[in-house]
Amino acid sequence: MNKSVIDTIMKPHRTRGESKYMVEEIYFSDVCRNNIKESKYGSGITTINPQNAYFDNGRYRFQLPTLWYQSTCNNKAIGLRSIKLLPDSVAFKVKVELYDVNAETIPYYAFDITIQHNKASITEILSTMVMIMNNQVQQAAKEILYMDLVNVHFNWNYSYLTKTATILLLQPDAPPKEFCFKFVVDDTYEGNSECGFYETFNCKQSDLVELTMDQIFRNVWDRESIFVHASFVNTNSFGVLGQSGEFYTKPSKMYRFNGNSPEIWFELSYDGIVPQKHKFARFIIELSFIYNDADYMAE
Repeated sequence: MNKSVIDTIMKPHRTRGESKYMVEEIYFSDVCRNNIKESKYGSGITTINPQNAYFDNGRYRFQLPTLWYQSTCNNKAIGLRSIKLLPDSVAFKVKVELYDVNAETIPYYAFDITIQHNKASITEILSTMVMIMNNQVQQAAKEILYMDLVNVHFNWNYSYLTKTATILLLQPDAPPKEFCFKFVVDDTYEGNSECGFYETFNCKQSDLVELTMDQIFRNVWDRESIFVHASFVNTNSFGVLGQSGEFYTKPSKMYRFNGNSPEIWFELSYDGIVPQKHKFARFIIELSFIYNDADYMAE
């Protein structure tokens, strides 16, 4: 729908006498209720108690608002208010321990890094971590005179295809010592958000015990790159509703509803094409359900 039609639908008072009904519904992938604040979009809009999903083979299934679905009025439409994939911020503290490969009992050098990131993009998190780690190593080489660390540095990569994040310890030019490393998570860190180190990298402490030169984290998904597909989206061939962070004061994405089921579903994908199961995905989606018996709700 174009903007003029949306503005007409959203007007609190009608001049032509048509009946109008709107309801706001909040959909949760799981127990995300503590992350929601009361919506304030203006008078005349009702917010129904939020729903939790029924997860079925990669699809998150929900019930439509009963009054809206059962109404015999014409021209029903669903508008997108917001999409939020959780968690949307990251905070954790870890110790990085460097070991001489020939003397692995006592760390050769150790330092703490603290991450407080207001975005959950895994590439930004990895980039920030490695930048801090390299700064610490170079500071040790210059100021503490650990000259064996002069040519040592970390790097990272992330594969969207395999959902694998890797932090590598590189040692070019044959330094006098060879090093390996490991992470030790500070579980007492007061700044931990709902997404700490383990949740960000889909791991547990037992995965971090071994000394290594390339710490690999598997099944790590980048929340900011996830696409949300919806059963009611009929304006594109893959049913893409949007991505995390989308928010509309007035629902600027409107979809005519022609379904014959009291249920809708959402799916998630990395490429906007092929839906995939995301065991660790959590989302909050807010929709507007609108109907009236005017004949001008054309796309």
